[in-house]
Amino acid sequence: GAGEWTRGDDVAEGTAEASSSESEEHGTRRRHVSTARDKRRAGEYTNRRHATVTVTGVDISESSVAAAQHHLPPTLSHLVSYRVASAYELPFESNSFDCVVMSDVLEHLERVGAAVQEMARVLCSSSGLFLYDTFNRTPSSFFFAILMAQDVLRFLPRHSHVYSLFLTPHELERLLADQNLSVQLTRGLNAWVSPWSLLQYIFTCGRATPQLCFSWADSLSVQYFGSAVAGANGKGQKQS
Repeated sequence: GAGEWTRGDDVAEGTAEASSSESEEHGTRRRHVSTARDKRRAGEYTNRRHATVTVTGVDISESSVAAAQHHLPPTLSHLVSYRVASAYELPFESNSFDCVVMSDVLEHLERVGAAVQEMARVLCSSSGLFLYDTFNRTPSSFFFAILMAQDVLRFLPRHSHVYSLFLTPHELERLLADQNLSVQLTRGLNAWVSPWSLLQYIFTCGRATPQLCFSWADSLSVQYFGSAVAGANGKGQKQS
């Protein structure tokens, strides 16, 4: 799929988005928490894909929450709401969500261990699912995510990414293991700019926002996606 890269004021503080859904098929309550750099798009996408899901977006920035509320379509106003809070201190009870998703967030957190601990706290301790994607800390990720995307092509604002905050899969796996989360799957990700978006970016002298496209990759050297299960002892499939 394609996504638009946006940057708010909450990069170092952390963001969170929470949602809950009622399963019509089994009559059981299923809730998930997700973190994303673009709360408005994530919330709207979730509800368009799953009509029974109610979403509460959480952001450390009051201005970001206000912007998300302003752009919320009226057709989703009864399903989507927003709150101001930090990923380091989620306003939810422990053991209250079935799934946690952290997308494009981990590599921006100065206290990633604290954020993972807080996410694990609200996750169901017996069978909760944790999904994430982030940047590996390698020469390749430095070249593509920082040197090219920020310094040369300037697709991203300077200092959007800090190389020292990038996490290797092994480092993240250890943080998750400390919270009784077992990694089940790790896969590489590719990101590129669509040709039409690149032309728009060039002809507008950088005023147009580049559209990023994503696909699975054979290597974990730049970006990677992973899943982990709470309370699971077995290890799943990992990509080298």
